[in-house]
Amino acid sequence: MSLSSDGNTVAIGAPYNDDYGANSGHVRIYHNSLSCAGCTDPLALNYDSTIQYDDGSCIYPQGCTDTVAYNYDPQAIVDDGSCLYCDLSFSLSVFQNTNNLCNGLAYISSYNTSNPPVSYQWSNGNSSNNVLNLCTGVYTVSVTDLVGCIVTDTFYIGPSPIAGCTDSLAANYDPSSNFDDGSCIYSSSSSTIVWSEDFSSGFPSNWSTTSTNIVGGIATCPWQWTLDGTWGYWNGFQGTSPNHSLVSSTAYNGFLISDTDSANNMAYGQPSGSTYQYIQSSFTTSAIDLSSYYQVTLEFEQTFRYNNLGSTDFTPPTLYVSSDSINWVPFLVNGSTTNNTHSANPDNMTIDISVIAAEESTVYLKFGWVSRVYFWMIDDLKIIGIANGCTDSLATNYDPLATVDDGSCTYT
Repeated sequence: MSLSSDGNTVAIGAPYNDDYGANSGHVRIYHNSLSCAGCTDPLALNYDSTIQYDDGSCIYPQGCTDTVAYNYDPQAIVDDGSCLYCDLSFSLSVFQNTNNLCNGLAYISSYNTSNPPVSYQWSNGNSSNNVLNLCTGVYTVSVTDLVGCIVTDTFYIGPSPIAGCTDSLAANYDPSSNFDDGSCIYSSSSSTIVWSEDFSSGFPSNWSTTSTNIVGGIATCPWQWTLDGTWGYWNGFQGTSPNHSLVSSTAYNGFLISDTDSANNMAYGQPSGSTYQYIQSSFTTSAIDLSSYYQVTLEFEQTFRYNNLGSTDFTPPTLYVSSDSINWVPFLVNGSTTNNTHSANPDNMTIDISVIAAEESTVYLKFGWVSRVYFWMIDDLKIIGIANGCTDSLATNYDPLATVDDGSCTYT
């Protein structure tokens, strides 16, 4: 069988048989008027649905395919070498206050970036490169360059913080504390903290964490206790040091992190646009007794960053609540955060979980997501409960769990 010289027919018989039937006994197959070869890939710019055979002519959208880059193009399929990466860094100088006065100061002594100028945001609202008249306390500063790369640092003015309740009106006031960790309990208030976890002792031994690579790869990412931020390749240091630490109330004694970007980079390397895989990552608390409370609210502090919002493989940061550890009610906690942007740091969450948790003796909390890149950090979990009963400690039927006095107190 051979192609005839006219390029339009195939001859069965003698090679190069071009005499159109002169050699009796040979068969020729003639093509129709439609082209049968071209680009068959629907992702290509020149895709042709009428084509039966791919001839290698497909043309694909070009751009930066690395999700780590700040100019990542989710529409690009072929990387054209145009990717640009964050290289922002800065030096922070801190001068302590004296005699417990409000005369501390801090300033950005230098910064380096390929994308100037930069802007500053201090936790006290200042937006210049320095802050003055600082009192004893914990402060943060974030520096952002022209393309949106952000680096955050935390510093202390005054003595090292001793966490506890600093309100003398609270039932658990701690006079040795100089940093309020939000643990104050008020016996006369209508609500109180009935359960909390600040991870000061690491990852709780009676909790669990699971992680699965949804395509069966080697990269997994169980939640871990840390004092660092993310070690992901994208963080400005290419994974050689941490960055973007959670600025929570008790970050100094640790918090939990799911660092999927770091897990994928360690397992597969770069470029992330073609090597990273989706990883399921979650942690679950032990059972919490909320049987005495008819209304319960969960509070926690978090920060996160993600990509691929809208993909069917991606699950945004989600809280799941259960009263039996089998049936779970989900609460999305990612708010309006868009792709490739940071959430607030900290992002303070308050969620009413009464519908599933109120008056239940075995309540479980699970935090989970499915992601390819970036991170999710969580700290300072608290459950606020409201319960009716006798709140007078002098009464014979005083109920230490009651937060609202219902007039039921009896006296001898």
